[in-house]
Amino acid sequence: MRTLNGIGLWICAEFSEGRVRVLEEADVRELCQGVFSIRRQANTDTVAPYIDALSVVRLGLNRPKEVEDAIPDAAGIAEGFDRYRQALHELGAVDFDEQIYRAIEILLADPHARATAQSQCRRLLVDEFQDLTPAHLLLIRLLSAPGYDCFGVGDDDQVIYGYSGATPEYLIDFDRYFPGAVSHPLEVNYRCPPAVVGAARHLLSHNRRRVQKTVRAAPGRTDDVPSIGGPLSGAGPVAVRSGSGAALADLAVEVIGGWTAAGARPSDIAVLAASTPRCCRCRWRAWSRAFPAAHPSARPCSAAPASVRRSRTCGSARIRGTSHARTSATRSVDRRGASPRWWPTW
Repeated sequence: MRTLNGIGLWICAEFSEGRVRVLEEADVRELCQGVFSIRRQANTDTVAPYIDALSVVRLGLNRPKEVEDAIPDAAGIAEGFDRYRQALHELGAVDFDEQIYRAIEILLADPHARATAQSQCRRLLVDEFQDLTPAHLLLIRLLSAPGYDCFGVGDDDQVIYGYSGATPEYLIDFDRYFPGAVSHPLEVNYRCPPAVVGAARHLLSHNRRRVQKTVRAAPGRTDDVPSIGGPLSGAGPVAVRSGSGAALADLAVEVIGGWTAAGARPSDIAVLAASTPRCCRCRWRAWSRAFPAAHPSARPCSAAPASVRRSRTCGSARIRGTSHARTSATRSVDRRGASPRWWPTW
């Protein structure tokens, strides 16, 4: 069992001269600053647009000039793209996306490498097919040729990497890319109660292009939830409440207070929020007021519109937004460690 990047790295190492090392993000950032003319700016990550642009070029198989036009903060990416890749070559290294991009080049240019790789990949089972970009799909087709014996599993309603070229079309038109394939829709949702499944089904019905299917809850699942006091008493398995500013935090405190008074543990409750400073303050205020003892060890990270979610034992609720019931308890204190570069840190 391998990831696509693992296969790509194997191809790069097997059919390249010398040892190939993988650059970590810190090394990639340093390399970008050496190749491109990147100006420093206070409180701004000016390197991130270049990393994103390099990804869009390679995983999306896009022309560098078109990407530069679409991402103006990555000025010079078109002129410097080849220099960046040459710098990688001189270092005997690849970054994350180069593992895929370089592997494709090798398979297209070297018949021996292509035949060898195909002999190792006679049958492919690819999970999360909806996340594939054009480069990923091309790599899979090159590896599975000429028989194109590929078993793809995915959810066309969960495409979240559209910015780098992922599309539901690869699932919808699967037999176009893998001739002779047949489809088997997976329509039973074992994770969520009927109310959540029904709400999701209604929302997803607005998608214009999707695999035809009727998603339903698993037999025996019900919307029954324990009797919980507070603002959401009697609201059922899914509840939506709206608010703004400090009022949102006050509402979250009321909701959390109702759950804890009914016996819910802090480890059964998660407070989720978008990554904006205002929401971060809102979430921090709500959590510290609801659980003062957890305040010193909790770490503020993101916020607004703040959301409150309960595990399956207590149903599910969210303030201002949609929510899904959880099948297991969620940790109450943020223990993620180092934040990704796009998260604000305090």
